[in-house]
Amino acid sequence: MTDRFSRRRRVAEAITIALASASCGALVAAPMPVSKPVASESLLCAGPVLEKAAAGEPGPAGLALRDVFGGFELVEVTPKNVDGCVLKSTTAGLSVQFEGGSSNTALLRAAPSFAFAEGAGMPANRLVFSSTEPVLCESYHDGSPGSLSLAITDPNGRVQTVPGIAGFSYKLPVQGDATSARFAPVSATATYGPLAQCYALPYSTLALGAADQPAPGNALVDIIFGNSFEVVGPPSQRADLRVEILDGDVGSPSAYLRRNLQATIGSPVQYRIRVRNAGPATANGIRLKEFVADTAAPAPMLLPLVEAQGWTCRDRGPGEAQSAPGTDCGSGSGVLAVGGAGFSLAGGASRTYTLTRNFPASVGGQPNAADGNLAVLGAAVFFSPTDATGQGDVGVAENLASALFQLTANPGPTISCAGLQNLSLTEADSPRSFPYSCTVTDPDGIATFTATSSNPTSVPVSLGAESGGSYPLTINIPAYAFTPNGSPATITLAATDSLGAAATPVAVTVAVSQVNDAPSFSMPIKRIELRQSTVNGAWEAQPVLKDAAGAVISPTPDSYLLPNCESSGDATCTLVIPMVMQAVDAGDPNESGQTVESVTSNCSGDLGEFSFGGQPIGYVDTGAGPAANISNRGPVPASSVSGGDTNFGLTFTYRKAWGSAAQVSCYLKIRDNGTPAATSPDSDTLTRVIFSRFASS
Repeated sequence: MTDRFSRRRRVAEAITIALASASCGALVAAPMPVSKPVASESLLCAGPVLEKAAAGEPGPAGLALRDVFGGFELVEVTPKNVDGCVLKSTTAGLSVQFEGGSSNTALLRAAPSFAFAEGAGMPANRLVFSSTEPVLCESYHDGSPGSLSLAITDPNGRVQTVPGIAGFSYKLPVQGDATSARFAPVSATATYGPLAQCYALPYSTLALGAADQPAPGNALVDIIFGNSFEVVGPPSQRADLRVEILDGDVGSPSAYLRRNLQATIGSPVQYRIRVRNAGPATANGIRLKEFVADTAAPAPMLLPLVEAQGWTCRDRGPGEAQSAPGTDCGSGSGVLAVGGAGFSLAGGASRTYTLTRNFPASVGGQPNAADGNLAVLGAAVFFSPTDATGQGDVGVAENLASALFQLTANPGPTISCAGLQNLSLTEADSPRSFPYSCTVTDPDGIATFTATSSNPTSVPVSLGAESGGSYPLTINIPAYAFTPNGSPATITLAATDSLGAAATPVAVTVAVSQVNDAPSFSMPIKRIELRQSTVNGAWEAQPVLKDAAGAVISPTPDSYLLPNCESSGDATCTLVIPMVMQAVDAGDPNESGQTVESVTSNCSGDLGEFSFGGQPIGYVDTGAGPAANISNRGPVPASSVSGGDTNFGLTFTYRKAWGSAAQVSCYLKIRDNGTPAATSPDSDTLTRVIFSRFASS
């Protein structure tokens, strides 16, 4: 027989001896469920690698140890034929059953296995399994050789090694209920109870919206009957430990045990874990453990994760109120774990830990907590089974406390600005400065408060420093500024609190429509008289320019005449008169980027005798191209006109044989290319010019 077979045989014998839930024969013959969960794995096997964990002839099903690396795995065996068998990994619904009550169970993640010590200094023989639900364990075993240990991987990925296990039992699932399978470690015992103590926190025991229970004060309980691991001594002479989760104001407890707690994402929250001794005897060697899915976990399987920040501790004597200051018993940080020698509590005394925790919105750049998430909190207290003073614990039903945290999103700051509303005005309106007073509130404090404009050039906004609890906000629109194409600018107010939560932005729009002012100009020339006479056998045009009163403005130089006017053979005469339209102005200064051009309209009289630039007198420019029909100036930048070259000349052509005393009247105008395009208005006194023709004497 090999050493490995010998070790396996010894373990198999220990397993067989420790079967507490059923006899060996009954275990082997236990009925199998009708169907297995899909997570159960079927494997082919051969006889030499298996050894029955129970004696006797194989029945319909049985237990065996499957040889795996470093140990053995517990499996179920079903005969297939004479030469082989089929084994299955233990049922997917398998739970571990700890001592202390039928509800002290946790669902396993995979089949348990066995690892054996391979030499001096190596870990003891271990029963290895992983739990999907939290398990809190402590062992008062001294770790001496020969002990079987539990190696439990919890949902945080942490491994708890719990020595002091005497054996285990296994109950096959009943037919039709795969989740009824139970795997139960059995602790070695001392005088006053088990050396290894474990408390499972099944999720089925947590209830959202559970009613609050008033938190009792530090007082002894009238103990008549006990419900405990141990059977030593009457309850009236022993300790009775209880663990409670308290919330509310730190100075005044409000509720305990399996209640629902509220936490705001990103905002530190406080709760308390209190251990009371409700029995008359002093308890020594008390240990305490907390479970949270914390950010420091090596391989967390639960979300959301919590940052386990600091904790403080206060001891209060028998009958001392929770609101009393108590005695300082230390402080620390991280997940709460009090091991080693533990602490003592006299009958009626308590110890309260105030813990600060935070649920961040993200951890390591990954989403963590969201509105409506639930987080599990658990705490377990452990008693010393060798404490002759306290003689163990009367009852363990209250040695575990659990709660659900319900998370809500941090709403962020609240922004309020009296009278702030959408604005709509034109570039010519006044006033153009709009002051407001804003407040920003948040219990976590304000980190930032900003005001921005989507169009800071046309609609700038300024936010002053806080004074007397308010911030001055001013929207100040520069003269002649407007929002292009009628699209409003958006003013956005944003704020964050000291925890990084953002406020719901406050946004208003400011629309400043463009007003295109009509261009203007002056025109002293109101009448142009065309005189024709024969000088030295040639035709010569000598226009006379007059103002509105009929006075001659100035002699007309010959340079106004083009060469064709001096030839008797030509039928038409063309003249160029500069500075007819003077002091051209496009409008307000903000319109200096426009272009301007001259146009004519509403001409009347002998129109067939007169034209501008090759077009008949009645022609009105549509703006589709240069206005060469009336002027030697096409569209030009208004800035160049306003900057000094402020005059438009006039070019026109008339027939030399035009009838004597005939006349044509036209309006001359300036048009810009603004939005919409604007044209100088008709005015008899400003823009009409009369062309008259009569023969000279």
